[in-house]
Amino acid sequence: MPKGAAALQRGTIVPDSRQIWVTLWAASAAVLVSSALGSPVSMTQSISGALIGTCQTNDWRKVRWGEARRILIAWAATLPMAWILGYAAANGLDLLPL
Repeated sequence: MPKGAAALQRGTIVPDSRQIWVTLWAASAAVLVSSALGSPVSMTQSISGALIGTCQTNDWRKVRWGEARRILIAWAATLPMAWILGYAAANGLDLLPL
């Protein structure tokens, strides 16, 4: 628990108990709905988005936008990076004599 609490305090916001509860329910609902629609979503994406969304009821200035930007950049880089690496790996396998 102390490590988890410390990680949350360094994250996008420092949530109170109500925000944690709302965040977990909203993230779970987002994952279930997107799964039902056939779109894969990670819990990390859902929890981060829901946690930032809970600030709307309080104060947007509490969001550590630098951390949120790092998460957004990581999400935006993941798909093209995976595509490039997958393409390179597939071409590399074609070159191997099997």
